[in-house]
Amino acid sequence: MLFGVLYMAKRTNSLRGYIGEVIVEQWLHYQFREADGFEIKRQILPIGGGKIGGSYLTFGVLRDGIVEVVYEVNTQDYKLTSLNKFLVYIWENVEHIDAFEVQGELGEEYPANRNLEAFLILLAKPDFRKLEILSVYQVYVRYFKEIFNDPNFQIDVGAVKDDFLENYEGEIKFLKGVTK
Repeated sequence: MLFGVLYMAKRTNSLRGYIGEVIVEQWLHYQFREADGFEIKRQILPIGGGKIGGSYLTFGVLRDGIVEVVYEVNTQDYKLTSLNKFLVYIWENVEHIDAFEVQGELGEEYPANRNLEAFLILLAKPDFRKLEILSVYQVYVRYFKEIFNDPNFQIDVGAVKDDFLENYEGEIKFLKGVTK
C-alpha cells in the first residue's frame, strides 16, 4: 500500500508542476503583452553556458527579439536540492551573457539585454535546510503566491484544461506509436 501512496504522490506532483508552468506562462503573457512587443519563449538557455550542463530554463521573455527576463519555474519545492546550473550561471555572470538559444530553434540566437534579469519561481517557501541553498540568491526568488495574489490577474482555467488536453492527446498518440 505504501508504494501506491508514494507513486500517487509522485504523479500528483508531476501534474502540479505541469499546471503550475501553464499558469505561470499565462501570468507572463499578462505581465508582458504581445501588443507591447513582448514574446514568451519556452526552454531557453544562455549561449556559452553549455559547457556547464543542466536543463533549459523554463521561460524567456523577449522584447523586440531581445531577451529581457528569464524564469525558472520549480513547482516541486520538495526537490529543491540544487539550483538550475544555467540560472546560477546567469546570476553570477549576467554581465557576460550575450545571447540565448531556444530548444528546437536550431541556429537561432536571441541577444541578451544588458539589464537582463533572471528569477526562480517556487510553489512555496522551502524549509530551512533548502533555504540555505537560496540564501545568496534570495533576491531573485519569487513565489506562486505573488501570482495568485495579483488582483489584476485571472487564471484562465479553460485554457489550462485545453493545454492539458492538447498535450495529453499528443502523448497518447506518441505512446501508441511506440508500442506498435
